[in-house]
Amino acid sequence: MYFNSFENTLSQYNKTFKTKDLEKYLSYFDFEKMGFGPVTKNYEDTVNEIVKAIDNGCKTDKKYISRVNSFFKYFDDNNCKRIYEEILKKRE
Repeated sequence: MYFNSFENTLSQYNKTFKTKDLEKYLSYFDFEKMGFGPVTKNYEDTVNEIVKAIDNGCKTDKKYISRVNSFFKYFDDNNCKRIYEEILKKRE
């Protein structure tokens, strides 16, 4: 079982992604090289990373902030508006 713990920078809450079949999700996204937080592969390492995050005041490491900023184009609440506008463009 794999665990990927990362901070959701928009809501500032820690999230955990886990799957028994991580390899299925590695088509283009390499969690260790591109992920938004540390990747752990067992329970003990996961607990250690959570404790480390708490001890660090739950602040996101600069390398993960950089990854988030380069991955996401927008940091706002206008996703629905952009999608709606694109749909209207396709209908014209």
